Amino acid sequence: MVFVVKFIGDKVVKEIFAGDIYVNDNSDIIISTLLGSCIAVCLIDDRNSVCGMNHFMLPTKNYKKSNAKDGKYGVDAIDLLVREMINQGSSVTNIKAKVFGGGEVTSIVSDNVARANIEFTKKSLQSYSIPIVAKDVGERYGRQIYLLSNGDVYVRRFRPQSS
Repeated sequence: MVFVVKFIGDKVVKEIFAGDIYVNDNSDIIISTLLGSCIAVCLIDDRNSVCGMNHFMLPTKNYKKSNAKDGKYGVDAIDLLVREMINQGSSVTNIKAKVFGGGEVTSIVSDNVARANIEFTKKSLQSYSIPIVAKDVGERYGRQIYLLSNGDVYVRRFRPQSS
């Protein structure tokens, strides 16, 4: 994983990219990512002060490349994020989700990809009995999101530039 580290005031911003997962129990760290048709799932456990984010591109693997988990695919990214939350002291029964992305931002990527990502995410989180308490998905927006350690998420929407 490669993280870009920036600063906002006295807070460290860890920027994640497609395939990355980051879990945080430090109040001085903000997790951020930039989304188009990809999805970011933010998991929050208020009781244990743990939160985390993933960023995946596609719901599932189209072929069996290997048995290794790959965070670029939702089928692995959500499982890896839940497991890392548990490793950091969270309990699945305390976790809530906030979901972002799935924007139809380019004609190159089919809007079916964005819709498939959104639907997969809903079903996957349901399988863990993790409720989605907030979401900003779909439409023709890209998004920059910032997950604060208290579970708040700030979203900056933008429309892709026409060529």
